[in-house]
Amino acid sequence: MMYSFFASCKTMDVNPWDWLKDVLQSIGTTPINQIDQWLPHNWKNLNS
Repeated sequence: MMYSFFASCKTMDVNPWDWLKDVLQSIGTTPINQIDQWLPHNWKNLNS
């Protein structure tokens, strides 16, 4: 699964380590209905 996320990051020109760090720090406080914001393509839009 991590390989898939990292491949998505590469495709979206997202630094996978920045993405992973942000996800791991925030995922525990994110409501389940907002979990898709952590997908690499959505994360890039929120952090650009």
